[in-house]
Amino acid sequence: MQIRQLKVANFRGIAALDWKPGHAFCCLIGPGDSGKSTVLDAIEAALSSRWFSFNESDFMNCEATSSIIIEATVGELSKALKSDERFGLYIRGWTAASELRDEPEDDDEPVLTVRLTVDAAMEPVWELVCDRVDDPRTLSNRDRALFGLVRLAGEDARHLTWGQGSVLSRLTGDSNAAARLAEAYRSARASAKLNEIEALTHTAKMAEGFAKGLGAYVDGTYEPGLELGRSGLSSGSIALHDDQVPLRASIIIPASGVRSQGFQP
Repeated sequence: MQIRQLKVANFRGIAALDWKPGHAFCCLIGPGDSGKSTVLDAIEAALSSRWFSFNESDFMNCEATSSIIIEATVGELSKALKSDERFGLYIRGWTAASELRDEPEDDDEPVLTVRLTVDAAMEPVWELVCDRVDDPRTLSNRDRALFGLVRLAGEDARHLTWGQGSVLSRLTGDSNAAARLAEAYRSARASAKLNEIEALTHTAKMAEGFAKGLGAYVDGTYEPGLELGRSGLSSGSIALHDDQVPLRASIIIPASGVRSQGFQP
């Protein structure tokens, strides 16, 4: 998917914008508070599958008398987007001269235009628009997910990993990565030999004594063990284990028989 044209009206600091990106890769450069993030927010609001909540501060000069209107025209459409079962009836044409027309001709690129409208009621409405079709088509979150928009920022950088639900994971499909990682994890735990570090084993023994003193059931012996997480290999990867099971992943049963989750000495 490529954005061919972006129109924004009355959104935050943007009174009116009509931008036709000339290249597949674009950089927004400018001083702080010049509207760079607002442009990205507008694109995300129009094409993301997320539901966005709006308030008066999202309107130009905080005046909700004029509606927020964001139109994103996108090309390089997938087969799913162009199919008649989906949005084929709303296909428009993008010319070689970067002009949009509702009746596409043979040499035109097929494009779709998504319009997001927010009025004084603060209820966003997403629609597919095409002037040759009388009634716009309302788009659900699931419909917008077909555009595959991903914004890499903050926690969304997870899409640069093969984590659950990430873009890379969806593109890869089934693989043997999980089995390979499990094997590598077992090898790493065995080679770490953390139980040979006296300071760690001494502290684990102290924690075991505290746990038993509080009436907790200890299945085996508390010991340091390797627990890999998102932070990778670091001192934070060393966790307290009970008979090779991470303690925070196990259920502690006090002598009274009342169940409690977790344990902190």
